[in-house]
Amino acid sequence: MSQRKRLSAKAWALGTPAGKASNCIRPIDDLRPGDNVILCCRVSGCTQKRRNNLSDQEANLRQAVEQRGAVVVDVVKYVGSGWDPSWLRKPARQATEAGEKLVAESTNRFIRHLDYHSDNNPDAQASESDLEELRLWTLDVPLVTALDPDATPGQERAYEIDRGRRQKGKKGGRPRNKKPGEKKRRREKQLPRALRFHARGLSLGEIAALTKTPRSTVQKWIKKYA
Repeated sequence: MSQRKRLSAKAWALGTPAGKASNCIRPIDDLRPGDNVILCCRVSGCTQKRRNNLSDQEANLRQAVEQRGAVVVDVVKYVGSGWDPSWLRKPARQATEAGEKLVAESTNRFIRHLDYHSDNNPDAQASESDLEELRLWTLDVPLVTALDPDATPGQERAYEIDRGRRQKGKKGGRPRNKKPGEKKRRREKQLPRALRFHARGLSLGEIAALTKTPRSTVQKWIKKYA
C-alpha cells in the first residue's frame, strides 16, 4: 500500500472508537520457554532517543522476556511516528522465516492512531482500521506486548513512566537528602552571618534574603542568640 493510500485510510478512521488490540496482539504471559522473539523498540523523536529511551525499552523487554524463558534473537530500534507501522515489515519477514515473535512494550509501540498528539489528543487509540494495517505490515506474525494489549492510554503512560524510573534508577517524587538533618546543618552554617548582619542593623527580611534562610528561622536565631 502506498504512503498516500495509507494516509487516506488513516484519515477515514479519524474519530472512530478504539479497536480491540487483544484480537491481534497477545500478552507477554503467553510466551513459552524456548520461544524466539525479536524486541521492537520505538520512540517518536530524537530527544527521546538522546535520553536513552530506546535502550531503556530494550532492557525492560529483555528482562520480561527472559524471565519467561523466551530467547531474544534480535532487537529492532526505530525513531519515528507510531501511526506508520511500515518499519515492522523487515523484522516481520525475519520472524516469518524463523518462526519468531515480535515483542514490544505496549500496543502504542506497535501502532498509534493518526490523530494522536501527546498534548492535544493523548488518549487517541488505534482503531480497528489501524490494527488491521498493523496486521498486514507484520504478515500475521505473532505480536506480543509486555503491557496488556487493551490497556488504556493512562495505563500505558504510567507504565512508561515507571519503566523510565526503574531503568534510570529513579524512585519518583521529591528527592530526599542523603543524610538525615542535612537541611538543618546547611542552614546553621548561616547562623554566624545572620548574627553579624543583625548587629549591623539589617532587617529580618534582608538577613533572610542574604543568607537564603527562612525569615522565621532568622527570627528564632536572633531571639535565641542575639
